[in-house]
Amino acid sequence: MITLDLFPKKEKKRLNFKRYYFLIQRISILFSAVAVLTSIVLFASKYIIKYDLDNITEQSATIVKSYKDLNQDIKNSNIQLKRLHNIQKENIEFSQILLKITDLIPKEITINSLSLNIEGDNVKKKILSFSLKGVAETRDDLIVFKDSLNSNDFIETVEFPITNLLKQESVEFEILTNLHYE
Repeated sequence: MITLDLFPKKEKKRLNFKRYYFLIQRISILFSAVAVLTSIVLFASKYIIKYDLDNITEQSATIVKSYKDLNQDIKNSNIQLKRLHNIQKENIEFSQILLKITDLIPKEITINSLSLNIEGDNVKKKILSFSLKGVAETRDDLIVFKDSLNSNDFIETVEFPITNLLKQESVEFEILTNLHYE
């Protein structure tokens, strides 16, 4: 097979150069198009990520605010619980005191009046005193009652006026005591 080369060498070089030029031009255009598309995708991704980040930041700020509110509510509740605890700590259970006192009263004695007084600012410094007024069937019954008051641990002092012992029967009396309260 024989090939004829009718183009001059200069023309051939020029055509080869033109073909390479168009090839490089197409490759450059292709790379430019890919770069433009990539930059569009990157910019779109940047805005999407920025939008998502703003949403997450807003949500986290809302969560932080709600936790602050919740923490403040918990702190307020704790303060109220401490106040309640202090109130309960200073509370005096009069029902227990009255039960102890009534257990000491014999059948032969009738109580007409019972009054409790509290003096002091806090539980440890409070002085509890009570006054009993009533009638005893006999003087001996009243003395037994006075002795049972004196022998109890929760009663510190008993003031028993001598005038309580003047009558033999149907003895009207008044007794003042101070209580030991814990």
